[in-house]
Amino acid sequence: MRNQYWDAWKGGAVLAVVLIHATGAALEFPPGTYNHQFAIALRQFINFPVALFVFLTAFFSVAARREDAGYIEKAWKRISRLMVPYLIWAAVYAAVRINNGVMSIGDVPLSLVNGKIVSVGYYVIVMVQFALLAPALDRLNARALCYLIPLSVLVSCSFTYAVRMSEYGGEWAGFPYNAIPFFLWLPFYLSGLLVAKAGMRVLAAIPRGIYFASLFAMFGLSAVEAAIFGDVPDLAVSQLKFTSIGTSLVICCLMAACVSSWGAAFGWRRAFVWLGSRSYYFYLAHMLVLVPAQRLLSKIPALYAFQPLFVPLAALFTIFICAVGALVADRVLQGRIAARRAIGLA
Repeated sequence: MRNQYWDAWKGGAVLAVVLIHATGAALEFPPGTYNHQFAIALRQFINFPVALFVFLTAFFSVAARREDAGYIEKAWKRISRLMVPYLIWAAVYAAVRINNGVMSIGDVPLSLVNGKIVSVGYYVIVMVQFALLAPALDRLNARALCYLIPLSVLVSCSFTYAVRMSEYGGEWAGFPYNAIPFFLWLPFYLSGLLVAKAGMRVLAAIPRGIYFASLFAMFGLSAVEAAIFGDVPDLAVSQLKFTSIGTSLVICCLMAACVSSWGAAFGWRRAFVWLGSRSYYFYLAHMLVLVPAQRLLSKIPALYAFQPLFVPLAALFTIFICAVGALVADRVLQGRIAARRAIGLA
């Protein structure tokens, strides 16, 4: 049975994902302009969703661990849950793009491998890597994890800063390759394992004020770092710069610490739970809606010129259309769990 608390957090992460991609329009404005600066500032507050999903994957991996399941069985179960919806949505994206003349059939194989076929499929490729590594990583004890987490942060940051700040101009410096290697996201996976194995009580005992003070401080530091690297926009908005990693880890710890304070799901909580229980569907589907939504809204010059309004409107419109699609699919596929799972709804 699904836990509504975790689903609510996933719902918040889904909203952040759509907002992140909606800021792409604002980042197209010249550096230094109000709209460009708005996008960079907003990103410092919403850079946590992929980190949170990776953290939760590790956290639940410990809870669902089966000693009698072999490596192949474990890996296959995880990969199939990821790849079936990915391939179905990839076929939809490919059909649309080939029809629109922006992709050829010859582009499909590489786009499948690097995730670009669904625009932001790098997340799927990252999670497949963790699915293959999970049987080994999940065996690490708490002491080993305490040593490996700071080391993994060092490795992740070293790669991120090296490829984005150096003169290196190869493929690994640009998206999606600068986000695909699993070790970039390893700090969050290891942290999820540590919290699940030994950290829940410790985190719950820390006063909530400490978390909020830490989060406020990390948001501030992230904004400062973004300002320092303002001439490297890709780094300024990165989810993987040092301060963004720190911010995401604080959010993940806060999430784990507050689980016992969750009450009944009503109002906004109920909406977030509904979104979170269908998070994979929203992740895979939203770019099909967001791009034409931005194109439509940009036909209003005054709105496009004021990105602080354009971005949230585009995101909300995208969520709404995707939600309508989910409601229709829920009705059509009612009781058909396998079919719902195949498109990311379960």
